[in-house]
Amino acid sequence: MNSTFTFYSDSGHGWLAVPHSELVKLGIESKISGCSYIDVAKDIVYLEEDCDYAEFALAYIAANGLDRADFAAMVSEQHQDGDSFVRGLPRYQAVIA
Repeated sequence: MNSTFTFYSDSGHGWLAVPHSELVKLGIESKISGCSYIDVAKDIVYLEEDCDYAEFALAYIAANGLDRADFAAMVSEQHQDGDSFVRGLPRYQAVIA
């Protein structure tokens, strides 16, 4: 397992970028809220930090036999001053529903 994930943030919020296929593989694609965003062309979902990120992390940890420290080591961070590009993407539920 060589997965790594990027956490994008700006001064107001943050999102974990995850391939949509990972959500499907874990069976949680319908549990992701409309507070997350999707880049349809890249098939990447940007999970909002307050609940969707945790939903994914817990499912991923359980499915892969990891602990929280293992998962945390798989996440890199990219901060952007001003608004993140993520805010300009469509909401997840609006695209998936």
